[in-house]
Amino acid sequence: MKIYFLRHAETKLDFDTPVSDWVLSERGHGQARTVADSGIFDSVVRIISSAEQKAKNTAQYVCERLGVELESTDQLNELYRGKEAYMTQDQYRMAVKNLFETGQVLDWESLDSVICRVSSYVDSLYANSNLDDILIVAHGINLTAYFAQLQNVLDRAFERWMQLDFCDYGIVEDNFVVHDIIV
Repeated sequence: MKIYFLRHAETKLDFDTPVSDWVLSERGHGQARTVADSGIFDSVVRIISSAEQKAKNTAQYVCERLGVELESTDQLNELYRGKEAYMTQDQYRMAVKNLFETGQVLDWESLDSVICRVSSYVDSLYANSNLDDILIVAHGINLTAYFAQLQNVLDRAFERWMQLDFCDYGIVEDNFVVHDIIV
């Protein structure tokens, strides 16, 4: 069984709306359509996304191509960022850098908690699966942390996160990375 992991497409920034409620930008819709039409995920029989709209929007394009119903779970949501206040791009990058270097920043969910949450969910899929391929659509920090943990490169997680783009994907088979999400 292969589990494909896909980072959601580009979002429309809306600072009057909580980040967890952001939707795809026009460019993001195009990215999601392109990745769905690429055929990369054609072996997938089950699609699960984070409960956040940007991940569900991205996953829906693959669901439509494959005729598969979308499942969603908050176990795949982006890390909790506490009481969200607007951050500049530079402030956000610095906060993420601190998260990856120290494991905790501001009142955000800890890095260990994110890794544990995502890993536990993936482990439950392995334990309860009939070995069919699965697609998970989630978020940059979560996916970077999960893949870094699997490859024992958490010390380079921030550098890897900086390289991650919208709609990048990776593949894990039996808890081994067979296609890194960072290319």
